Amino acid sequence: ENPNENPNENPNENPKADRTAKNVIDALKLFYHQLRIKRLYSSNIMSQFTK
Repeated sequence: ENPNENPNENPNENPKADRTAKNVIDALKLFYHQLRIKRLYSSNIMSQFTK
């Protein structure tokens, strides 16, 4: 293995824990994105009712 291949990876760190953290962050981003879409969607519906 070439240690210079991925400069972001620290060989001393646990790659499994790294991947888990990344998955959690990805899941949070997805959740936040869906939340924003829902909020936009519901505010659009409300504005149509209040016209």
